[in-house]
Amino acid sequence: MQFSIMTVFALAAVAVAAAPAGIAKRDVVSNNIPANIPAMTDANGNVLPFKAQDVYVAPSN
Repeated sequence: MQFSIMTVFALAAVAVAAAPAGIAKRDVVSNNIPANIPAMTDANGNVLPFKAQDVYVAPSN
Protein backbone atom coordinates (compact mmCIF):
# COMPACT_ATOMS: atom_id res chain seq x y z
CA MET A 1 0.00 0.00 0.00
CA GLN A 2 1.50 3.29 -0.99
CA PHE A 3 1.08 6.45 1.04
CA SER A 4 0.98 9.83 -0.57
CA ILE A 5 3.02 12.66 0.91
CA MET A 6 -0.22 14.29 2.16
CA THR A 7 -1.14 11.11 4.04
CA VAL A 8 2.23 11.08 5.78
CA PHE A 9 1.81 14.75 6.75
CA ALA A 10 -1.71 14.06 8.03
CA LEU A 11 -0.51 11.15 10.16
CA ALA A 12 2.35 13.28 11.52
CA ALA A 13 -0.11 16.06 12.40
CA VAL A 14 -2.31 13.61 14.29
CA ALA A 15 0.70 12.26 16.20
CA VAL A 16 1.82 15.75 17.20
CA ALA A 17 -1.70 16.81 18.19
CA ALA A 18 -2.22 13.68 20.31
CA ALA A 19 1.04 14.08 22.23
CA PRO A 20 0.46 14.84 25.91
CA ALA A 21 1.09 18.44 26.93
CA GLY A 22 3.01 17.44 30.04
CA ILE A 23 3.39 14.88 32.77
CA ALA A 24 0.54 14.80 35.23
CA LYS A 25 1.42 15.70 38.79
CA ARG A 26 0.73 13.21 41.53
CA ASP A 27 -1.78 14.42 44.12
CA VAL A 28 -0.65 14.42 47.72
CA VAL A 29 -3.25 12.70 49.88
CA SER A 30 -3.40 14.28 53.29
CA ASN A 31 -4.88 11.37 55.23
CA ASN A 32 -2.46 8.71 53.85
CA ILE A 33 -4.83 5.76 53.41
CA PRO A 34 -2.79 2.61 52.64
CA ALA A 35 -3.23 1.10 49.18
CA ASN A 36 -4.47 -2.25 50.51
CA ILE A 37 -7.50 -0.69 52.27
CA PRO A 38 -10.70 0.00 50.29
CA ALA A 39 -11.24 3.71 49.76
CA MET A 40 -13.63 6.11 48.05
CA THR A 41 -13.92 9.82 47.42
CA ASP A 42 -16.57 12.20 48.71
CA ALA A 43 -18.23 15.00 46.75
CA ASN A 44 -15.27 17.32 47.42
CA GLY A 45 -12.70 14.82 46.11
CA ASN A 46 -11.33 13.86 49.53
CA VAL A 47 -10.19 10.23 49.86
CA LEU A 48 -11.99 8.38 52.65
CA PRO A 49 -11.68 4.79 53.87
CA PHE A 50 -14.65 2.64 52.80
CA LYS A 51 -16.64 1.05 55.63
CA ALA A 52 -19.25 -1.46 54.47
CA GLN A 53 -21.12 -1.37 57.80
CA ASP A 54 -21.87 2.35 57.27
CA VAL A 55 -23.54 1.81 53.87
CA TYR A 56 -27.32 2.20 54.00
CA VAL A 57 -29.27 -0.57 52.28
CA ALA A 58 -33.00 -0.01 51.94
CA PRO A 59 -35.11 -2.87 53.28
CA SER A 60 -36.71 -5.00 50.59
CA ASN A 61 -40.23 -6.34 50.72
